[in-house]
Amino acid sequence: LLLVLATKRKLLVTAYQLLTVLLGFGLSAFFWVPALFESKYTLQNIVMGDGIYKHFESFSRLIYSPWDLVGVGKFSVQVGIIQWSVIFILTFLFIFVVLQSKKFIRFNIQDLRIISFSFLFFWIAIFMMLPVSKPIYEIFTILKKFQFPWRWLSLAIFSPAVIAGYLIKETSKKYSYIIIFLLLGISVFLTRNMWKVEDYTYNPEEYYINYRGSTDASGENSPIWSIRFMEIKPAARLKVIDGEVEIVDLSRRSTLHKYSVNVSSERVRLLENTLYFPGWNVYIDGNKL
Repeated sequence: LLLVLATKRKLLVTAYQLLTVLLGFGLSAFFWVPALFESKYTLQNIVMGDGIYKHFESFSRLIYSPWDLVGVGKFSVQVGIIQWSVIFILTFLFIFVVLQSKKFIRFNIQDLRIISFSFLFFWIAIFMMLPVSKPIYEIFTILKKFQFPWRWLSLAIFSPAVIAGYLIKETSKKYSYIIIFLLLGISVFLTRNMWKVEDYTYNPEEYYINYRGSTDASGENSPIWSIRFMEIKPAARLKVIDGEVEIVDLSRRSTLHKYSVNVSSERVRLLENTLYFPGWNVYIDGNKL
């Protein structure tokens, strides 16, 4: 939208923007399509539920919150000192320049549209991280799939960057370079606490021995036909329940498991240790059961 506002060839730029969005959604479809349409087959709604409401942030933590090693709900979600400074400066200009027709700084109509949109976009992102936005999540339930409201930070920090660029552009060249290098120096200085590792996490050996072998810590991706966490790792991928069978594991991919099975008895029962999910089919000698 910012590009559309900034150009005279709005129709062409809009077409390019729509094409870019479609390509972006297409390239990421392998993730969001199953997440959107197949989550009903997983424990996501049971595990997560309305959990997003537990992770709303207070406004004070968006202004300042120290870093922590504990994890979700403990690490910093502050927008940033420079970002808040830019928003404060723009608010000051809107009040004392636009409303009172002061001449400290001038914006043309095009710049004013872009800056106003960025300013509004910033506060919308901030709003969506606060408890007061709960009714919006209840109306547009798809937003609950964000899991954590602080993910709006990725959008909130973009607007101050756009606004800062326009503020510097309207400043005389003599001072603009000073401001740029000053901001770069402050940005580097503010990261000083992250220049070295503060601490390490140590776990006893039993923690790794009993590790489930998965990065899924909450079990929301487990199929609804299963328990939340795997209690026992199977001894074999294809297990013999009844009968005399020789099994050779040929190949195993995410969507295809192949075995060579030599049956020596009339009646055989086998158990394939794979969690059921719609779409699985069994074939014997090429014939679907």
